[in-house]
Amino acid sequence: MAKPQTLRTIEDYRPALLWLMGQLKRAQKWDALAEFERELGALIPPEHLQENSPIYYVSRARRALVKAGLMGSGGRGIWTITPAGQQWLAEHPDGGEEELKALVRLVKKRVEARSLKQAAAPVGVTLEQLKATKAAIPPDQFRQIWGGLYDQLLAQERARSKTTISDRQLGTRARAVLREVHDFLDGDSGAVSSEKAYDWMLFCYSLGLHRETVALSAYVFKDDLPEWAYERASKMAEACRARLG
Repeated sequence: MAKPQTLRTIEDYRPALLWLMGQLKRAQKWDALAEFERELGALIPPEHLQENSPIYYVSRARRALVKAGLMGSGGRGIWTITPAGQQWLAEHPDGGEEELKALVRLVKKRVEARSLKQAAAPVGVTLEQLKATKAAIPPDQFRQIWGGLYDQLLAQERARSKTTISDRQLGTRARAVLREVHDFLDGDSGAVSSEKAYDWMLFCYSLGLHRETVALSAYVFKDDLPEWAYERASKMAEACRARLG
């Protein structure tokens, strides 16, 4: 498959990410995101940078590719391309954008149909009961008997954890945090800990605020954070420097 030449819509990120994973085969999430920006960042439309961080579009693309069986996981935080993904690249030298859209739609319909079927599951079975059962029987046996209902109840539990918040409220809260960051960078506030600077880096990086992310990295010190957190901060800063040029 040739290197993609456009990222006009969110669907365009799917073949682009699949192409990239065809090169990487296996990568840490943040390494893959940094490489995406390095290889394809110039194609990202300005409006995408204004509306959301590129991470949003790439992550959405990954979820669709995972559901379609073209990408997988090599462990926590590890992105991989599956044999089916490799075969797709071999069989679609032009990216197969329309075919990929059709595949994603088909997978979505199957998931919805499976959810409707699971809605008729036994009444009265709780997630806590299933967790206890899951710990007591072999994984394959549990998945075969209770896997669908377990996934359904787990999704319902996750949905209850969501906070209802308006766009205006969300914007106000985000603006307040960003104001703290800018006050600090302007020298209008005191020193901050590495932990605080790291938290601010995550916030700014998720919003595509590359300059702030790079600037804050100077206040994150290796001895103050777990090794994995310091490495993540370094990778975020590196990705943002590459984006800024």
